Amino acid sequence: MTLIPGIAQALKLPVDHGVMVIDVVPGGPADRSGIKGGSKRAVVGNVVLPVGGDIITKVNGKAVKEAEEVTRLIRQFRPGDKITFDIIRWDGDSTRVTVHLGERRGYGE
Repeated sequence: MTLIPGIAQALKLPVDHGVMVIDVVPGGPADRSGIKGGSKRAVVGNVVLPVGGDIITKVNGKAVKEAEEVTRLIRQFRPGDKITFDIIRWDGDSTRVTVHLGERRGYGE
């Protein structure tokens, strides 16, 4: 989910842009690499948002501000390729993780 400044401010996040990870497939490449999805819910205005997951700020060194950018960048790679993600954890820590891409199961079926 694209993180916008108003939501970042309401949630008191350490960044005001990036892509919030809502969920990860258990046992999938992101999960095995340590990327965390949302584990809580928060109300912002009249919307309930999944929160607590990582915030992706860069993919292979390229800054990202929208969820569609992350999807577009990932689609340029094939199963077996490695991608690095710069992420901010919910607690404010930052880290870089490398994900070894796998096949998309069930996609388009």
